[in-house]
Amino acid sequence: NDDNKHSSPKKTMRLGEETESSSSGSSSTSNEFNPVIRAAKLKCLGKSWPRSRSLPGSYRTMLDNSKWVINTIARHQTGTTWNVRVASLEALVYVFESIYLSQSTRAPALSSDDAAKAVDAVCSALEDQKYAAVRLAGLKAAMKMGERGKPLGVIMPGKSWEKLIKMISTLLKDKDPGVVTLATKVLAAFDDALNAAASVSMETEDDAKSAEGAGENMYL
Repeated sequence: NDDNKHSSPKKTMRLGEETESSSSGSSSTSNEFNPVIRAAKLKCLGKSWPRSRSLPGSYRTMLDNSKWVINTIARHQTGTTWNVRVASLEALVYVFESIYLSQSTRAPALSSDDAAKAVDAVCSALEDQKYAAVRLAGLKAAMKMGERGKPLGVIMPGKSWEKLIKMISTLLKDKDPGVVTLATKVLAAFDDALNAAASVSMETEDDAKSAEGAGENMYL
């Protein structure tokens, strides 16, 4: 009919965006804001992240999309349900698992500011006093940082991860035994990563001294 001909097209929103009605307290139960569907979307977001750093275009994809992906994940750590928070942390694990962090040949695909947002999202999960599932999901994301950090000699760009270690240490006295066990393993992984980072730093310093000495010898 004529009404349908002149109806406005439905707006398609990116995950994490709010409509005017939802921000004003609307009781709408549309699929867009259904926690189960939102959690599923976050899981799909994580699984769509490039799995291999060596594939053509992977680095550019990571570089172009890391900011909005991290921002989306971080937004879903507040003002939502526990299952959505867990799903966002699971997506973060996928990101941490493969994002390009090495500084040897090109710039990291994750800036220091975005790394700080990711760490804040994990810290927010670790502070959750009600749901052990949220704390466990946060610890799993932190574990992936440590696992990546050992071979790379770097945990995350910047120093934001330092407060994460303090936060994880508080969970050694958590009421949930599973949280305590995983927190212990995560701290061990961070310790290994920091030891690796120290070794890389010493090797870099030695190489610099050797290069400086070689330059001096040229004039002897």
